[in-house]
Amino acid sequence: MHNSRFTVAIHILTLIARNSGSNAGQHRAFSSEAAAASVNTNPVVARRVLGLLRKAKIVSSKSGRDGGWKLSRNPKAITLANVYQALEGDEPMFGMHASAPCKTCPVGKNISATLSSHYNKAETVLRKELKRTTIADIAREIQRA
Repeated sequence: MHNSRFTVAIHILTLIARNSGSNAGQHRAFSSEAAAASVNTNPVVARRVLGLLRKAKIVSSKSGRDGGWKLSRNPKAITLANVYQALEGDEPMFGMHASAPCKTCPVGKNISATLSSHYNKAETVLRKELKRTTIADIAREIQRA
């Protein structure tokens, strides 16, 4: 199943960063409705993602007329690895079978161990790359596009 939460989170954080300037909380808060409109999704989806980001202290929210969402830290200090961690925790990036494969099948009895080795290598490289890229980097790249 395709999960786009990570992409939605990066999209929303980049919107907020562009709205905030270079310092966390510098400008007005951003509404979940505005974020959802940019992502082209339901505000409930945006609020769920923002809730996970708030729990990880990446964003904060304020209720009321002047309320909305703000970054809790400078966009230069928010890596894509931080965002991924906020959404997925310590779950492996690549999932294995939901049920154990058939142990009498020549492929089934060896597939998990074989794939685990490849997945672990790929995950190490991917996590390293996610640590190198910040929300500020994404915002800057979008500005140039």
